[in-house]
Amino acid sequence: MRDYGNMPKLALQEHGSVYRAKAQILREEPLILILPDDVSLDADLDGCGCRPDPAGAVFRDCSGGETLMRLAQHTELAELKILADAAAETSALVDVDMESNRLIVHD
Repeated sequence: MRDYGNMPKLALQEHGSVYRAKAQILREEPLILILPDDVSLDADLDGCGCRPDPAGAVFRDCSGGETLMRLAQHTELAELKILADAAAETSALVDVDMESNRLIVHD
């Protein structure tokens, strides 16, 4: 299990956070994106290369660009489209934590 304790956290809906998140991704540094509680992460992630967690609440090591784009379409959050391009450019991976409503972007 990956330790998320020392990763920086950003609430996606805070003013300017999408640009800070994009910069973090382009620097290839890990990041935790906290999404609003009312956003559903229950999207079709087939084909994104995810490894489901045995407990079922987390999808690990998903292709960052593809996953963020699918979640952007599913949630209608334009901020995720911006981050999808950055993640694709750096080949970042994403863990989708449905239980805590967060996305963990890492290498």
